[in-house]
Amino acid sequence: MAHIRGVKGQSAAEFAVIMPLFLLAALGMAQLSLITTAAVMIKYTSYMAARVAVAADSRQEQKTASGEALLILNLMASKSLFGADIFPGLLDSGVDIENETMSGAKSAYIRVSVNYNFPLKVPFVNKIFGMFKGFGSPAAFIAGFVGEPYFPLRASCVMMVQ
Repeated sequence: MAHIRGVKGQSAAEFAVIMPLFLLAALGMAQLSLITTAAVMIKYTSYMAARVAVAADSRQEQKTASGEALLILNLMASKSLFGADIFPGLLDSGVDIENETMSGAKSAYIRVSVNYNFPLKVPFVNKIFGMFKGFGSPAAFIAGFVGEPYFPLRASCVMMVQ
């Protein structure tokens, strides 16, 4: 059987072409799963803050409830998987509680809005995910440019006051 010349490094060449693409896809899925987990946590935070705000008797108790929800967000930022350190000036996170009026409704409603800038810490793909959100926001673009990209997450919940 004759030996075919020029095939000696074929598998190494194929590995060198495919491995970076596979690694990029795997890291991208990891970053996307972290973003999805954070989005679920933000939605649940808005839901729980709305429940507490509806049960509160006064506006001061509602502000206390929003402060506790903001504390949860700050704990999420400090205890995330990759030890997120966001610049304090870029942190646009917060909880807003406001009265909601709906046409034709006799009951009163409260809307709780939660904003959180989720830090992107997975290597290589954090810049790619940050770039997609950076086009609409100058702060996000600057954060990605200086090496601290983030993904803005927003959630809101409306509940009826009884």
